[in-house]
Amino acid sequence: MKGVSENDWKGYAERWKIANKAEREWWRKNPTSSEEAIDWCLSSLRLFESMHGDPFVKDRVTRRDEAEAREAWARLRERWSG
Repeated sequence: MKGVSENDWKGYAERWKIANKAEREWWRKNPTSSEEAIDWCLSSLRLFESMHGDPFVKDRVTRRDEAEAREAWARLRERWSG
C-alpha cells in the first residue's frame, strides 16, 4: 500500500484553497436569488426525506428522549439556581 507523504497533503490543501477561492469569486459574480435559495432548500428537504423519512415527525422514543432531556436540564437549573 502506498503511503501518503506530507507533500501530497500540501498539494491537496493548496489545490483546495485555489478551488475554494474560485468558487467564492464565482458566487460573488453570480449571486443566488431568494427564489433559487428556497427551491434549493425544498429540493434538499425532499432528498433528505426520501433517504431518511420526514425529519419533523417524531416517534414515541424521540419524544420520550426529549422529555427526559428537558427534565434533566430543569433539575440542573434548580440545583445551580437555588
